[in-house]
Amino acid sequence: MQHATSQVRTSETSGKRVFLYCRVAVNDATSNAILDRQEAACRAYSTQHGLTVAGVFRDSCGGLRWQDMPEFTRMRKQYLEGEADDVVVIDPSRISRNTKQLFILVQEMAEHGITLFCASGGHRDASKLAVYMPEAEIVRSLFERYSR
Repeated sequence: MQHATSQVRTSETSGKRVFLYCRVAVNDATSNAILDRQEAACRAYSTQHGLTVAGVFRDSCGGLRWQDMPEFTRMRKQYLEGEADDVVVIDPSRISRNTKQLFILVQEMAEHGITLFCASGGHRDASKLAVYMPEAEIVRSLFERYSR
């Protein structure tokens, strides 16, 4: 099994525009502090790897359906329109806790040349996320079969 590299060569990323995405599951007294920590980690990662922050999107909501995450939905529309080259998150679970939806969104990113950077776990190229989620290949093939 192939694993992602834990470091990104700055020459590969220098000058790329990225969106930062942060999410907490509940909106309570600690939400802003947690979102601030996620954003700070994503900003530090971006700076370390020569990435230019083009926007920050923060949601306080559950992560089972991306359609229910207003800031993610807004960010997705903008990166699909080419307003950013890549996306930085603290962890892939911030995009979705639903494996099927996460895989579909990451596949969509890969199809548009978007790389998903994970600040807490090194670099993950969106086109290779299936390496970390073996069940995702099965989900993708079923999704393709039944969406025809």
